[in-house]
Amino acid sequence: MQKEYIVGILIGNGLTSEEVELKNCPFCTLSVRSGDTIAWVFTVPPDHRWWLQFLEEKPQLVRLTQAEVFFTEKVDASSPWTRDEVKPDAPAAPCGADCRTCPCYERQCRGCPATQYYRESHAHTS
Repeated sequence: MQKEYIVGILIGNGLTSEEVELKNCPFCTLSVRSGDTIAWVFTVPPDHRWWLQFLEEKPQLVRLTQAEVFFTEKVDASSPWTRDEVKPDAPAAPCGADCRTCPCYERQCRGCPATQYYRESHAHTS
């Protein structure tokens, strides 16, 4: 059976004093911080590869000065999302973001799967 998600690792520097709570993201598998360096491992749907690449291009969105994303085919991981532990009932995203204010929402993103405004079926456009 082919897995229906991809594993991406985001490593970045320059985390500001306002901590980003991506460790609470339903796609987040692992969050590690040392000084101003942070590493997050994400399991995302195949049509969300752009989302991780977007964070690499615009690291300031997650309060980083620089970031790089790596994708792995050999390492498997799980997250609340891959384990079907996420229900679309929260009034706000666990990371604190309001996806509805993001320019990608509705255009190419369904929103956070943990929120009430998550759109289950949405055609992805690159």
